[in-house]
Amino acid sequence: MKKVKLFEQFLNEETSFPAQFEIGEPVSFITAPGDDQRWGSVVKVSFTKAKVFYDILDDYTSTVIGNIDSVFVKTLRSNIKLEEPTNESVNVKYWADYHEKSKKITSASKVARAVEDEVEEWNLNNENGKDNEVTNGDEKKVINLAHDFFKAAGWISADVIQAMIAQEAIGESIVNEANDKPSLDSSTGLIYYFDIPFTSEDVEEILASSKVILNAKFTPNKQFEIQPMIFIKDKVNGGEHTFSVAQIGILGSFFDKNKNSVASRKDF
Repeated sequence: MKKVKLFEQFLNEETSFPAQFEIGEPVSFITAPGDDQRWGSVVKVSFTKAKVFYDILDDYTSTVIGNIDSVFVKTLRSNIKLEEPTNESVNVKYWADYHEKSKKITSASKVARAVEDEVEEWNLNNENGKDNEVTNGDEKKVINLAHDFFKAAGWISADVIQAMIAQEAIGESIVNEANDKPSLDSSTGLIYYFDIPFTSEDVEEILASSKVILNAKFTPNKQFEIQPMIFIKDKVNGGEHTFSVAQIGILGSFFDKNKNSVASRKDF
């Protein structure tokens, strides 16, 4: 009789394995080693004798993924190791500066939907052809960036997402196809774009001053096509160029990926 009671006690201890996350709690997760990191919220918790499994509503696909092993589920502020980890961190201050008047989103479960809505609006109002459309792959990239920003800042907004689309989706795709691409001079650390040299401060000031232009929206007009531009003239070396919004986005995207190698004005 004593042995039976000891066995029952042992069984109860195993089956009462605690769950780390509650229903409705936002989490980051992978479904298997090497899988891309995802985000969502817990909708169901199930147990075996020694394991916990979660059903999670995936933010990106809006579908429930079931029976995810608890070892693959982390808090939004935890890092899940993937086969190809990245050391890049999101520049919170840079993106936060794009926020103006739109309402801040403070729920992680709403980030993906907000990106999808902004992408839909972008493509709906696009009048510049397929090269200016956001693809499914571009949308996923922006969703990942938006989630990274949210994890670091605790909020995001439509203003910030629109800037991410313009620079990371459209700017990135255009830079891969453009005849004139920014380049980094390894000997001086200067970025050259249309034969104009830029230091890190130059690019930061251009991006900061062009934020209003990048976020500008114009009502579709059958008569006029409005395209804001920025004129830059190098008074020392003689170069000059009128930069389109897309080209400013290309410059910003290139700088964001190479900013640690770009020279400062103090270096000269």
